[in-house]
Amino acid sequence: MKKVLLVLLSSILSCATAKAVLIGYDGFSYANGPLEGNNGGEGWAWQNSTQTQNNIGGVSAWIKYGTGDTLITGGKFYSSDNGSLRDYGADRADAALMNGEGKVYYSIEVTPTGAEEKWFGISSMDQSTERIKFGRVRDSDTNWGIQSRIGSSSWTYNISEISIVMNETVRLVCAIDLDNDMLKLWVNPDENDYDNGADNTADAVRTDFTS
Repeated sequence: MKKVLLVLLSSILSCATAKAVLIGYDGFSYANGPLEGNNGGEGWAWQNSTQTQNNIGGVSAWIKYGTGDTLITGGKFYSSDNGSLRDYGADRADAALMNGEGKVYYSIEVTPTGAEEKWFGISSMDQSTERIKFGRVRDSDTNWGIQSRIGSSSWTYNISEISIVMNETVRLVCAIDLDNDMLKLWVNPDENDYDNGADNTADAVRTDFTS
């Protein structure tokens, strides 16, 4: 993975939302080596109660999530059978997005490699429990999609018609739309794509994701 961007509004899409607030951005411009412990980029001190970058614990850092390798090489993040996790702020409870309204956008550039690639992408966690995943959400999937389990222990899958091509870099834009109870995924969006709530051009959508 090369770049991670977490915002309340994405400049990639035309959106009806009037307010945009940066939660966290990381360009992975670290020295070669493990990602864990690094805390660069912008934001990452989000405080939910005030909706500002004033987290009582300060700025968060990347932590290891799994047992495999997660390395920075040449300004890119490489992961093998593992992942890395970063909270919105160093105090997780204070940083949690708990308002139940608005939209949260994630954007990431990712290059899948390997002949037998496993699942990968970007996830949203509820404390230590994974609830939402955007990307290649199952080992066997050949297309980009959404995986979610909200209010249930069972996973729901919404798969796009866009194929995953090995060694091809794509930009994924993901939306957690709390106003309309929707999850949305765009693959390589351009100036013709938009998000106006239920009216959108997303390549994969889950509706009523709160149940």
